[in-house]
Amino acid sequence: MAIIQILLGNSMVFFGVSSILFYFHFILAVLILIVCIYGIRVTKEVRRRIVLGNLFLLIVTSIIGGIYTLYPNIYLLLFHLFLALGIVSNFSVLYGMDRD
Repeated sequence: MAIIQILLGNSMVFFGVSSILFYFHFILAVLILIVCIYGIRVTKEVRRRIVLGNLFLLIVTSIIGGIYTLYPNIYLLLFHLFLALGIVSNFSVLYGMDRD
């Protein structure tokens, strides 16, 4: 989901923001939030800290994205993208931990 989220965001940057893409981007963010909240309930120890970090990153990324919609700025956009890449990275680490 997080990779699709980034691809949607990039397509909005390159091809312009359409309301359908924006709402789909928003809905995916809400679904990722639900996954993070569920993950906090079912994980323990190190995995739980990673999921909490993801939750924090998701909230900060959402706030930055909201600010960007009000005040478009390339620096906010890049910060939003880098935080989103951090979310994907954390999910990748969790996936790797589950496979061990």
